Amino acid sequence: MLPKPQSVLVLATLSMLLLAPLASAESLMEQFITQRFAKADSNNDQRLTRVEAEANMPKVAKHYDKIDLEQKGYVTLEQILNAVKLLKNQ
Repeated sequence: MLPKPQSVLVLATLSMLLLAPLASAESLMEQFITQRFAKADSNNDQRLTRVEAEANMPKVAKHYDKIDLEQKGYVTLEQILNAVKLLKNQ
């Protein structure tokens, strides 16, 4: 027996309402990190050196070696956001 269309609509709406705050919280976190990154990137090269991270993003500095996996001497916003997502999923 198939569910009634109204039931499917109600379930879909409830799912969206329950998941929306999670998406919004993640989006806010990304915005916050993006803003902090922009302020920390003192020479506007879209990269954070360890010195820039130590001065302006202490949590990034603390985990710098784990974020800079390729040991390039800098981390990007994308790398930081990926690291945050990985930490949240642990």
